[in-house]
Amino acid sequence: MQNMITGKVCTLSILPFLILWQSIAVSEPITTSAWLQYTADGLEVRALIPTQIGTLKPNNNIDKIDPTDTNETVSSKLNALLNTPNDVLDSQSQDPCPHISIDGLTLSMQVRTKATPNFPKRVCSVHIPPKANIITLNDIVFTTVKPKPKRIVLLGDTGCRLSGGQRHYQACNNTSLWPFKHIASRIADYQPDLIIHTGDYIYREVACPKGNAGCAGSPFGHNQATWDADWFTPASRMLQTAPFVFLRGNHEGCDKAGIGWFRFLSPRATPDTCEPNTPPWFITLDTLQLGIIDSAIVTNNQKKSLSTTFAQQLKTLTPQYNRPAWLLSHRPIWGFGASDTGTTLTKQTQALQAAVKKSPLPDFINLIVSGHIHLAEILDFDGKRPVQVLAGNGGNMLVSRTPPATEIDAMAIKQSKVLYQYGFVVMESDEKDNWRISFRDVEGRELEACLLSENQLFCE
Repeated sequence: MQNMITGKVCTLSILPFLILWQSIAVSEPITTSAWLQYTADGLEVRALIPTQIGTLKPNNNIDKIDPTDTNETVSSKLNALLNTPNDVLDSQSQDPCPHISIDGLTLSMQVRTKATPNFPKRVCSVHIPPKANIITLNDIVFTTVKPKPKRIVLLGDTGCRLSGGQRHYQACNNTSLWPFKHIASRIADYQPDLIIHTGDYIYREVACPKGNAGCAGSPFGHNQATWDADWFTPASRMLQTAPFVFLRGNHEGCDKAGIGWFRFLSPRATPDTCEPNTPPWFITLDTLQLGIIDSAIVTNNQKKSLSTTFAQQLKTLTPQYNRPAWLLSHRPIWGFGASDTGTTLTKQTQALQAAVKKSPLPDFINLIVSGHIHLAEILDFDGKRPVQVLAGNGGNMLVSRTPPATEIDAMAIKQSKVLYQYGFVVMESDEKDNWRISFRDVEGRELEACLLSENQLFCE
């Protein structure tokens, strides 16, 4: 249908690249998922739009990555998909993206990434003002953006594990054994002001074994179906609840789900090739700042530590801090727990610990927020070091219990709480900007709580 446009056309000064229409009557594209997220350039709304891309066959190489592949082979397969030539991209040019209303102004969303055979949904996006009030996209009404969030949710490591190398096949069809959908619903019920996902969205790497009813019929590999099953579908209610800050996990590395990360959730434009490490970025809120580093990969191809790289990233962030701040990193700087495949206590992460020695954290930082280890944890140290919180219990298989660590990187642990069960973490601030940190279970019930007052932690 041709657009019927009436009224005066003018340019929106805060968004000079978009066109504002006083009145628009259009046939809007279908939106299957939409969310609001902070990026390196401010706030964006993003949406997934189904497309028809003809009868071209999908590039199945992406689903043929084998655990014995070399790093070079894996990179070649992934980059072949990312660099799919234009003749296999969707060619619909008329109104490829929907319109969105922001405080009564109607704007055209722009194509972020086109559809491909493996990802037959284009991604549309639009920048929005930092203090937008009413945001609507078709029948989706987003929550009001709050520049001073009082209720913040932390969660991470949410995908369902299907791993051929580790022989772990989680029961993705059972919401008790893979409870992410239920957790996401409880978070939506809580109505937070901001949600921070600490990374690792996609774990369905291989096919479910024949005869395994727990994961029978599950999609796998790097494609739209896997992203829908592991993230967009179970998170649907939560996605419209609050703005997100997305961290990149090691499962979004270039040898895993990096292609989808850059299509959907990356805080910057989609690159031409998958990047193993990306620059740090920064969010300034009214009373809080967030510094974010990409710690998906901590060693290079020669297995050498990237501590120098991280030290430079921390140094880059330091001049931007001018108020209380949290540092966000998928991998903890100081955390402990068993690995995914063992029962031995590990103390993570050495590359980041070395980076902090080279580039000490400023006094403004009083909290490190991470995931990666599949448990929930808070650590307070007997020395000058920020409190470390881990929210890695969002749905993936939990790690084995280990004896608690008494020190990490030569500093004694003064107090700690470790929870080996599924759930999420809630941060609630009072009028003095103290933060009450509570660990919630799958049903949203409080299990443990501590109070962070400036740089001091008081646990109940």
